[in-house]
Amino acid sequence: MLSAKLNYPPISVLPVISKICERHVHVNFLSWLQKFRLLIENQSAYLKNHSCVTVLIDITDTLLLNMDKGDINGLLMLDLSKAFDLINHNLLLKKLKNLRFK
Repeated sequence: MLSAKLNYPPISVLPVISKICERHVHVNFLSWLQKFRLLIENQSAYLKNHSCVTVLIDITDTLLLNMDKGDINGLLMLDLSKAFDLINHNLLLKKLKNLRFK
């Protein structure tokens, strides 16, 4: 009988701690944005009860209403998934400081 050596990676609590910190920052930053009314009315990301689905429903509804009225629709879609990799963090921190974010 061959003995099988189980090769499990060590358990790390770092992902758990980072998720807790991330949630804390999210809640506080969101409340700060709402306090100073810095979110636009159509903001969908990162808000409770808002998702990609809600924004897609809104866009589809707007397009269909415009089509019913005989208006011409135009739609520009951009993939900004890598845009945040290019952010100058020092500049971002200065801008947040200027906006009185603590």
